[in-house]
Formats: sequence, structure tokens, C-alpha cells
Amino acid sequence: MGVPCGPINALDDAFKFAESLGLNPIITMNQDGEARKQVANPITFSKTPVRYAVAPPSLDEA
Repeated sequence: MGVPCGPINALDDAFKFAESLGLNPIITMNQDGEARKQVANPITFSKTPVRYAVAPPSLDEA
């Protein structure tokens, strides 16, 4: 009996792999006039697209 498993990727390799599958793993949002990259939602629905309304908080933001 086998154990289901896959490769363990470094973070940059994981994004490259997602891109090779035709996915868009990174989105860019503007916050305080600055473009910031963030991880895209991995779940997509054909009739209910994902909305990115607010950028994530900064590291020093509560």
C-alpha cells in the first residue's frame, strides 16, 4: 500500500509550478500608492469570481 505524496517545493518553486499549470498564483494590489504582490485565492468558481477589495495589512499594522 503506497502513501500519496508529492514533491516538497521551495516557495519560489511552488509559484513557478503553479504558473507552469496555467494558474495565476500571484496578484498585485495597490496599497497607499504602492503596488504589493500577494498570493491569489486558489479557489475559483465560474459564476462567482473572487473579489480582492482590500489589500492585506502591513507587517506592523494591527
